[in-house]
Amino acid sequence: MNETFFSQETRPNIDIKFEELSLELKQEGGKKVLNGATGELKHGRVCAVMGPSGCGKSSFLTTLSGRTYYGKRNGKVYLNGVEDDLLSTVSTRLPRSRSRDDVNKLVDYVINVLGLEEIKHTIIGDEKKRGISGGQKKRVNCAMEIVSDPLVLFLDEPTSGLDSTSSMELIRALRELATTSGMTIAAVIHQPRFEIFELFHDVLLLGKGGRTVYLGPSEEAIYYFEYIGFKCPSLTNPPDFFMDVINGDVKRDISSSSYNGSGNDLFGLWEEYYKDKCDGKFPNGIKEVVLKNRQQQQQQELKEELIITSLNSNNNKGNSNNDNKSDLNNQIIMTEECSHENMTREYKKRTRNWFTQFRMCLRRSFTQQTRDFFGFLLDVSLVFLSGLSVGVIFYNQHYIGPVPELVIQRCPGDLKKKCELPMDDPIISMASIMAMSLGLCGVTASLSTFGTEHTVFIREARSGLSYIAYFLSKNIVQLPQICIAPLIYLSVFYMINTLRANFFEIYYVLILLHFVNYGVGYFLSILIPGPLSQLASVVFVLVQSLLAGSRPTLKQMKDMPFPMPYIPWISYIRYGQEALYILEVKEYSKVFNIETGMDILGYNLDDYWWCIMSVPLFGLLYRFLAYLSLFTLRPDGYFQQFVSYILDVKGWGMKIIKLLKRIVKLCCVKQRK
Repeated sequence: MNETFFSQETRPNIDIKFEELSLELKQEGGKKVLNGATGELKHGRVCAVMGPSGCGKSSFLTTLSGRTYYGKRNGKVYLNGVEDDLLSTVSTRLPRSRSRDDVNKLVDYVINVLGLEEIKHTIIGDEKKRGISGGQKKRVNCAMEIVSDPLVLFLDEPTSGLDSTSSMELIRALRELATTSGMTIAAVIHQPRFEIFELFHDVLLLGKGGRTVYLGPSEEAIYYFEYIGFKCPSLTNPPDFFMDVINGDVKRDISSSSYNGSGNDLFGLWEEYYKDKCDGKFPNGIKEVVLKNRQQQQQQELKEELIITSLNSNNNKGNSNNDNKSDLNNQIIMTEECSHENMTREYKKRTRNWFTQFRMCLRRSFTQQTRDFFGFLLDVSLVFLSGLSVGVIFYNQHYIGPVPELVIQRCPGDLKKKCELPMDDPIISMASIMAMSLGLCGVTASLSTFGTEHTVFIREARSGLSYIAYFLSKNIVQLPQICIAPLIYLSVFYMINTLRANFFEIYYVLILLHFVNYGVGYFLSILIPGPLSQLASVVFVLVQSLLAGSRPTLKQMKDMPFPMPYIPWISYIRYGQEALYILEVKEYSKVFNIETGMDILGYNLDDYWWCIMSVPLFGLLYRFLAYLSLFTLRPDGYFQQFVSYILDVKGWGMKIIKLLKRIVKLCCVKQRK
């Protein structure tokens, strides 16, 4: 390939060397899932990470990238010889100097290489909406990372769920990208067919316990195993054979081995071989040693014709591989030393400013919103039905105040107090149900804003996406819906049951309430991921409504034990409900005495503006909590690390669980007695 759409500027290419890389889990008694991995990943090459299930393949990539929040990393990682604690610093975005035309060309190139041309205008889809196939989603995920022109690319099982043809196309594309751009690529892979295995430049084989069995060129792996006494039978897929050897299903044939070391297991054999290799014992590679040993054995068996055929075949394959290496050297773009200064300069060059990120997030959020027309229609329909139902419930119901003052004066003692109360006050119930029903609609509608793409956000945030830019863009895009829903709700309600209060004053209060509703939805969807957030949102709104001061009233709650007198202060529905009540009931003040009714509820006409100012403050508060949750509740966030530490210290987590079990058991025994 003569032309590359990746960065043509001088940039550091990354060779990653790791020594005694290990990972100990925090919550399983210090169990090691990766143990003493040593080796190197070179730029312009694709390395396959293979091994049996549970051997630590994914943990290897996670540990190497410095994202093991759930465990303690040991060992050292070097970038071109420079020690680096967090390899994630090289996960940067496209340079700011890239023109829009260059970016479009790069995107088109990656789409073409990964075979996504036919679906580039198709919605990806999710668990609710059918989109592209699972294999295509895999390639889209790879493309999303590749178009950022990374220096290092780690892929965890990119071929899982793909058929062999699709897997081969993907790995071939990754090889082409590595040789073209000089990327350092590592991918976890499960027992590929031999044609796919050959596409990898290198392979890392891990055994149980996360220890290294082999790390080197994929073409030499079969010769290494033969060298230590495991010869792959003919017509057997080498990757399958390697897995059988690692699982202990193949016995070692010492007689056919040319290895004279003292290692007894695969790990020991590799460590001694790696030491000999570093000492220069194999200047021309293990392949030459094995072929010489094989030639001697074949001469002893007097199979000269087979010797000639085997040698010619192996020599041709060696020449082909040398040609590939020569092509690789010709295709890799200009490099420079990966010093700390160069990496810092590269990071600054690629990091987009806040406004650019905000503009991109805003455009993407708006596109998502316009494409989800069915979801918007469903939310509007629920609001319409809610307003219609509440309107029917309170159809032709009006406030009827207390009897005239002359009648009250003639009433006896206890009856006089009853006569001072309103004869019928549906306004408080109407205000309560309006606030609650709109709250249920708003909170449930807003759950999908952050909840459905939390995983995607975490991946992008690790690559440098601004938290505040992403969060603000989502909030701004939702503003039209926050304004439209109360308008529809109130319009339907007014068609059935006309209120005396001004339409726009009521609408203003409902907008403020809906602003809070969406903030609550944002917070709960981040705090409680998955289907449980829907249940939590309904319960939250119901509790807020029950404690809003309709029944029991604010006055009654003041006479209750602590903390009930202060609970209504944290209910945002309380303030919206009071504002709605005041707007409607004050229209009857010229006809009835409304003071006694308001006194029973604990309301005051002068509190209207206090309520109006309090409601949006709750909206800002819940948005702040949502942003805080977005920042701290990610898998490697401070909160999760703190919880893991508390549960792990001296086994206190298990002790607390055992203590709770004992308490529950004792309570059950007492109840039976």
